[in-house]
Amino acid sequence: AYVARTPTAPVPQIIAKDDGYQNNKFLGLQSTINGDLGFAQLTVIPAWRKTDVDFRSYASGFRIDITEKSEQSSLEARLAGKTDRLNWVVGAYGFSEFVNADQLFDQGSNGSYIRSKLKTQSLAVFGQASWSLTDRLRATGGLRWTKDNKRQNSYAESRPFVGFTSSFTPIIQVVPTTAVSDVDFDKVTWKAGLDYDLGEHSLLYGSISTGYKSGVLFAARGQNWSRPEELTAYTLGSKNRFFENRLQLNVEAFYWDYKDQQISHLGAVQAATTPAGPIYAPLFMTENAGKATIYGAELEALFQATPRDLLSANVQYLHGQYDELRYQAYSTTGPAPAIGCATTLTSQTGASSAARIYNVDCSGRPLVNAPKWIVSLGWEHTFPLASGGKIVAGADTRLESARYLSIDYLDQGRQGAYAMSNARVTYEAPGGEWSLTGYVNNIEDKVVFANSLQSPAKTGVIYNQVRPPRTYGLRVSKSF
Repeated sequence: AYVARTPTAPVPQIIAKDDGYQNNKFLGLQSTINGDLGFAQLTVIPAWRKTDVDFRSYASGFRIDITEKSEQSSLEARLAGKTDRLNWVVGAYGFSEFVNADQLFDQGSNGSYIRSKLKTQSLAVFGQASWSLTDRLRATGGLRWTKDNKRQNSYAESRPFVGFTSSFTPIIQVVPTTAVSDVDFDKVTWKAGLDYDLGEHSLLYGSISTGYKSGVLFAARGQNWSRPEELTAYTLGSKNRFFENRLQLNVEAFYWDYKDQQISHLGAVQAATTPAGPIYAPLFMTENAGKATIYGAELEALFQATPRDLLSANVQYLHGQYDELRYQAYSTTGPAPAIGCATTLTSQTGASSAARIYNVDCSGRPLVNAPKWIVSLGWEHTFPLASGGKIVAGADTRLESARYLSIDYLDQGRQGAYAMSNARVTYEAPGGEWSLTGYVNNIEDKVVFANSLQSPAKTGVIYNQVRPPRTYGLRVSKSF
C-alpha cells in the first residue's frame, strides 16, 4: 500500500527495515527521609535521574533516529500533623531538568531534523487540611501554587523533496529554523470537599478540584509553545463494606470541564520569514485543541464468596466529547489529508511548491482513546497445602467498546470492541519466602491496536501499533 500510493518512486521512499535498535541507559537515585518533630512529621524526598537514550524505530511508518541525554533533580519537603479534629499537610516541591537531543524524522519525500537544548525549572508550594465538623462530617480544603519556567535554544531543518536534477538525482531542500524560548507559566489550583460517614463501613464524599499542566515547547519561530491545560473536576462517590466486610462496593460519578487540552500531532509551524510572508514546515508539535466535556461513572465490587474464593468486577462508563477541536494539517504533496473531519484549504505557504496547509475542524467528535464502556471481571481461588504453602489460581477478562486512536478519525485507525482474558497459577512457599507463577495473557490471541498514525508523506496510508499477542511464561519471586 505504501509503495503504490502517491508519491511513488523515483521520488525518495522510506521502507521499514530490520535495522531498528534500542540502546538506552537510565540511572536514578531516590531517598525518603522521615523525622518526628513532635508537633509534626517531616518528610523529605530528594531524587536524581539521568538518561542516555539512543534508538532507531520504524513504528510510525517512517524512520526515526533519536539520541537524547537528560538530567533531572527534584526535592520535595512536607510537614504533616493532626489533632483530634484537624489533619493538615504543607510542603514545597522543586524540579529542574536539562535535555540535549538530536532527532531525525525521515519520510523519504519529506524529513525533519531537530537539535534541541531544553531547560525546565518548576517550583510549587502547597497545603491541605481536613477539619472534623462533627463526628461524621469532615471538610477538606487545599491550595497549590505552581510556577514553571521553560527555555529552549533549538535548531531545526525541514527537508522537503522539491524535484530532480538534470541527471535525475533527487533535490532535497533545506529550510533552517532557529527556535529560542524563555516562557513562564504559573497557576493557583485548589480543592474543596466534604466526607460524611453514613455508617461504620460506609462513606459518602464529594469534591471540586482544579488541575493545571504547563505549556509545551516545540522548535518553531514565533509562537513555539502551547498554552497550559486547565481542568475543573467534580466528583461524587461512596465507599462501602457489607456482610462483615466480605463485600466491598464503591461507586463514583465525575464531571470534567477540560480547557485548552494539549494534543500532539504533525502540524504546520513557522520555519522561515521571507519578504512574501512566512514559510511553514511540518513538525511534530503540541498545540491547544480547544475544550472538552467528560463525564462518567465507575462501579467497583470485591466479594469474598468463600474463605478461598474472591470475585471482582469493575464497570466504567465514559462520555467524552471535544466541544472544540481545531488544528492544522500539513500535506507535503498538496491533496487534502485523509481525515474524518471538515477540512479547509488555507493560503499559508509551505516549505515546497507542492505543499498545502489545511484547517481541520473535528469539534463534536468523541475523545481519542476513550471507550464508552469498560467491564472487567475476575476470579481467584486459593488451595491451601498441608506443607503450609498454597496454590492460587486466577483468571480475569476485560471488555472494551470501540474507540478512535487518533485525531484523524479514520476507520483504519479505529479499534473495535473486543474482549481479552488472562489466567495464572501461583505456588507460594510456606511463609511466602518465594513463589512460582505460570501465566498466559491474551488467551484469545486478539489483535488489538494500541496506537495509529497516518503517513505524513502518503495520505491515507495508516500504520497501527499492536498490543502483545498471546503471551505465556513463568515468573519467580523471592522475598528478602
